[in-house]
Amino acid sequence: MNYWITTDTHFGHESILEWVGRPPNHEGLILKRLKAHLTKNDVLIHLGDVSWRNDAYWHEQLTVIPAKRKYLVRGNHDNKSLSWYLDNGWDFVGDMISLNIYGKVILFSHKPIRDNGYDLNIHGHFHNTDSRRHEPELVAIKNNRQRLIMLEHNYMPVSLRRFVFKNK
Repeated sequence: MNYWITTDTHFGHESILEWVGRPPNHEGLILKRLKAHLTKNDVLIHLGDVSWRNDAYWHEQLTVIPAKRKYLVRGNHDNKSLSWYLDNGWDFVGDMISLNIYGKVILFSHKPIRDNGYDLNIHGHFHNTDSRRHEPELVAIKNNRQRLIMLEHNYMPVSLRRFVFKNK
């Protein structure tokens, strides 16, 4: 079983094309690459901001992604109820997930989290934007154990194992 991470897919969000420079076909790229990398024995952890509009449609598209489990860490644009997400393809929904894996306590969140004893905080939210645009309250809690995942790098899911051991 492998763990894969994605974040900030923002399906249906037209202005994200200009805001972070995504190509017009980014939604198709994301879905195609999720399908290509995940198997039915894998776990997908989505770090939030799944869709901007047409939520039911986009969550339906994600149901065909092969994965044993799909975990959603809600982002600031994921405004439906927990039960809505559970009824629409997710096996777990929460504001953060903590896993003790690979000899580390890893906290998964949408935005970076103040140090609470984790070894690693993997988060999304910032995209590929200039750090001067980041919220001051999040900049104030920045530490060297927080790691940003940006979908704009290559629109592919990130292997948790590779990410943890590459970022030692």
